[in-house]
Amino acid sequence: MTTEKMPTWTISALQSLPDLRSENEFLKERLFELYLLYSTSRVCCQSLRTDKLLENFFDLLRNTMQVEEFCLMLQNPEKGCFQIWAGSDGVMEKAGAYTFRVGEGLAGLVAESGEAILSQDVSRETCFSDYNGMLPDIGAFLSVPLVARDNQVFGVLNIHKSRPQSFRAYDREFYGAVADNLAMAMERARLYEKARQEAMHDDLTGIYNRRYLNDYGVRELRKAKRSRMPLSLLLIDLDNFKAVNDTWGHVYGDEILVKMAALLTENVRQCDVVSRYGGDEFVILLPSTPKDAACRLAENLRRAVERQLLLDREPGPEVSVSVTVGAAAFPEDADDFLGLVKEADSRLYRGKSGGRNQVIC
Repeated sequence: MTTEKMPTWTISALQSLPDLRSENEFLKERLFELYLLYSTSRVCCQSLRTDKLLENFFDLLRNTMQVEEFCLMLQNPEKGCFQIWAGSDGVMEKAGAYTFRVGEGLAGLVAESGEAILSQDVSRETCFSDYNGMLPDIGAFLSVPLVARDNQVFGVLNIHKSRPQSFRAYDREFYGAVADNLAMAMERARLYEKARQEAMHDDLTGIYNRRYLNDYGVRELRKAKRSRMPLSLLLIDLDNFKAVNDTWGHVYGDEILVKMAALLTENVRQCDVVSRYGGDEFVILLPSTPKDAACRLAENLRRAVERQLLLDREPGPEVSVSVTVGAAAFPEDADDFLGLVKEADSRLYRGKSGGRNQVIC
């Protein structure tokens, strides 16, 4: 193989060979480096969950690559800085609160340029901050960028050693390749999580959808059985919603649905799950809630909708909205989630048939 076809970090390694070092020793070391890169790639493909992905990666960094001091710093867009997300115990204990902005310190220059920086002796670096003095015992420092597909730097991987001149000449390129693998894996995990969240939520209202509710409801009912705790469900239907769409159009109908989702979410506990079940129907799942408490909540929600959910029309008067609610609870009404939904739906139908704008428990 000619040097033109070799990776740059291989060329650097070749150039750094002592005269007396045998070719066999070098090939063994190169083989191990390739094994490490293969291991990095394999580890980065094992999970689409960011937390599990990084846990596996850090295990590889510690145990296989024998990296003792390191940290991963990720961009926090809300604060406009990079902050330590995870790292070795010593770094987390002493410098876990450290942050930097683009252009600040060596890692900040890496974030700014998208190019790795290797300093064999940080005492010669005027812009090295040693984590604002939190880690004064660093002798050599390496920072490599994590770059997204749009070429934006979203993080840096910092590796440091206590003794100066302790990095190999080709470590900059080697750990750059490691960081590239990690960056691609983290972006895959982020896109997967985004898709998963979108699949769980209703596009219009932003609350959970029917698919998520069905999965979550089955799990919650199992938990209720194990803990012998009650579980209640409210099925809520907007009255005469078709007439609203037919009279004033779907834009006004969508506005009602969005306001309805917001009102329900604002009036329940954080542990309760509000979902759009389909069309103009909403479901609220109430863990650890007995039926009488669920029915009181349903009545409060009915009144709140009647009082607060008004649609402004220009020109024309405000349009008031009402709901009918069917309630069911475990264990008295059903012992599985589908049974709860069916029972609540049956009571909702009775409420609709009996004049609407009421709660049937």
